[in-house]
Amino acid sequence: MPIRNLTRPSVGAVLYLGAATIAPSTFGAGPGQPQDQLDAVVVTGSRVETTALKALAPVQLIKGDSLRATGERDLRRALASVSPAFSTINFNGGALGKTVGGSSLRGLSGNEVLVLVNGKRRHGSSMINNSGGASLGSSAADLGLIPISAVERVEVLTDGAAAQYGSDAIAGVINVILKSALSGGSADISYGEYNHDVSKVHNLGDAGATSTAGLNSGFALGDNGGFANLSLQYSKIGDVNTVGAWKQPSKSVWQIYAASDDPREATADRHVKDGQYETLPKQETIQAAYNISLPINDTVSLYSFATYSPRNSTAKGSYRSETNATSNIATTPGGYSPDLQTKEEDLQLNLGIKNEALLGWSWDAGLSYGQNQADINVWNTTNASFGSLLSLQNMDAGSLKFTESIASLTAQRDIDTHVFEQPLNVTLGAEYRYNTLALGAGEYYSYANGGYKYPSDYPAANLRDTFAGTGSSFFTGYSPEFEFNKARHNVAYYADFSQQLTDKWNSGLAVRYENYSDFGSALAGKFSNRYQFNQQVAVRGTISNGFRAPSLAEQYYQSALVRPVNDPITNTTYVSYYYDTLRTDAPAARALGAKELKPEKSINFSLGLVFTPTDQLSVSLDAYQIDISDRIYLTGAFNGFNNSSVANALTSAGLTSQQQVRYFANVGDTKTQGAELKLDYDAQYGAYGQAHWSLAYARNKTNVKRINNPAVLANSGLSLLDRERVVLLEEAIPQNTLHGSLNWQLGNVQIQLTQHYYSKTRAVNNVLNKSQDSVTTDAFTTDASISYWVTDNLKATAGANNVFNKRAPDMPDSLASSINEENPTANRNTPWGTNGAFYFARLSYDW
Repeated sequence: MPIRNLTRPSVGAVLYLGAATIAPSTFGAGPGQPQDQLDAVVVTGSRVETTALKALAPVQLIKGDSLRATGERDLRRALASVSPAFSTINFNGGALGKTVGGSSLRGLSGNEVLVLVNGKRRHGSSMINNSGGASLGSSAADLGLIPISAVERVEVLTDGAAAQYGSDAIAGVINVILKSALSGGSADISYGEYNHDVSKVHNLGDAGATSTAGLNSGFALGDNGGFANLSLQYSKIGDVNTVGAWKQPSKSVWQIYAASDDPREATADRHVKDGQYETLPKQETIQAAYNISLPINDTVSLYSFATYSPRNSTAKGSYRSETNATSNIATTPGGYSPDLQTKEEDLQLNLGIKNEALLGWSWDAGLSYGQNQADINVWNTTNASFGSLLSLQNMDAGSLKFTESIASLTAQRDIDTHVFEQPLNVTLGAEYRYNTLALGAGEYYSYANGGYKYPSDYPAANLRDTFAGTGSSFFTGYSPEFEFNKARHNVAYYADFSQQLTDKWNSGLAVRYENYSDFGSALAGKFSNRYQFNQQVAVRGTISNGFRAPSLAEQYYQSALVRPVNDPITNTTYVSYYYDTLRTDAPAARALGAKELKPEKSINFSLGLVFTPTDQLSVSLDAYQIDISDRIYLTGAFNGFNNSSVANALTSAGLTSQQQVRYFANVGDTKTQGAELKLDYDAQYGAYGQAHWSLAYARNKTNVKRINNPAVLANSGLSLLDRERVVLLEEAIPQNTLHGSLNWQLGNVQIQLTQHYYSKTRAVNNVLNKSQDSVTTDAFTTDASISYWVTDNLKATAGANNVFNKRAPDMPDSLASSINEENPTANRNTPWGTNGAFYFARLSYDW
């Protein structure tokens, strides 16, 4: 069998700006299939087809084969493994935060990233990450719901592109191109688990057994090049608890303070199953996709593509002991652990018609509909405010549904201006977009207050004469007062011009006008230039402004927890409303300075140098800056039960002081700066095979420049952004990343090695005590895999991500002891994850 050819490195990787990570370059998918990515055509960032090498802005092209080679179960995680610009976010919160997948491009939140499929805008998620992590408050498009088996390639534009594609494209654009082959196909199966070193302690943990299967096949439609490409993907991940069981070193397990000699203590197991240590929810996902094109004649064709993905996720809640105000010894003896189950249904459908020659223009008219619906249930829970009347049961906590409908029309042609040798390429377009977001209430017991008060002789002394917690434990159901069904629409008009000024100088100009039904209008522009000094050296640069309208979730989402709170002055227990999130027009939010949201605005600068001295060596050096004004973020929590200024502000507005409030706000201005160095080298070793070497350094730093602090907070010594929020914006993502990789091939054998370096990150556990922050120090991790072609079509792969089982650091001992726990309790804000090594095996067959 002949030695297989290495591919060239992704040209987008050579040209990229804003890299946060880098990964091994891709090889050919199998024997006799070299893929010269130097000549690969990209369509993102320009309305005309070009190669990545000649693009005006940095575009990284990632082949679907390299995504599937990562061993990851979904596209979001796979993209983070191979893209130098995209990274996933690990959450340090619970509830919905365990289900909603966070991501970052150029160090910014997923809210500032636009996702396209086949060049068409993809809808966002109905669920909002209101629990924590660097993408706090985001409800962006979920890449994890697009089947990897359907992906031909992904183009990552690491440059501001609001003028070209619209709101959300402040950090850049991710364009997923679906497979379009009219014959052939592929099938693969894989299995993997995390390291077992602590996950099996007392049989209370597990290693995240992960099974995936993918299928893709292309079919010809007619005799004129029509095709139907169909894909199916299945994935299932089991319990992931790889930091061990919860250990209580001093408390009694049964924890009834009035009965320390409880005979049950003699045989108690002090390792208690606790969802606090679960880092990923159990999930089962089915993903289907099609991509169809049907020519009608030589110039007219119909097209359609769609994805459909039902997904069930089950996240574990923390253990509720008998002394917890959500327990009752009559109904939950010994405590209990609830689960949050989220059933999602996600659909994206696109239809359109193309005409290549109508009145001298190429036309594309399309319709798109997308929706994401989530039904939220809490299992094995109770509402303790109903006392012994309500046993452990499953409760419907409510639902969320987001929809997006789009009608678009684009026309493109070359115009000979007689000024330059090459024609001017002109693209004109219009788009109408209609969005809805609805929140439905849960069942009565999931939110209601039964008014139960623990009696004075209750066995748990700490609960005597206090009110029990209200609503379903772990996730309080949405009450009817929070229900809404909101909609908005916007119209956009855009123009894009591209001109080859000389044989060395190419220039582009884009302008976009949008008018929103709820925010008025916005105008964005982008000016790009690229100059090729000679065959070896080129420079490019862009300047642009952008905008992002507040999402419907940021405008209207509300939720609350109802908890008993003891007033230390009067020693009286109140039923207090912890408003997890309030909309900006809510009275309590307005009393604490909330104002109507306005769009974010941005200014982007980038400058890059590309040096290709030989066909085997490529070097790039790039820098960028993104200034965002009036950035939208979720504030810290303001509470009136231990802050007299907040209490006075709430009571002055005619509200009860026993509340905790947070809301979305235009918190202030941020500046993100980055610089990257990238080197790629192809080597031929004769009888010893061939290899691709890659090295990249990326620096990405965000600073909060100004905070829009309202007077009511400033006068109280408070801020819209507390220390935790500032840390999330500035230190939750590594500021320095260095990655080196080797992809070596000899005959039927292929070996891939990647060495990662991440600088430190920080997570705040106690706003008032910096010594209790969880800090992940600088660290190295290694990924490795080996593949063998059993036949020309069948390939077997074994590999490991984080092969040396680098673990996340524990929380500070002082914090662990303050909540009466023992380490290990992992810092979840860890760039490489918290679960240690992941070992996998895969079998792939192409035809």
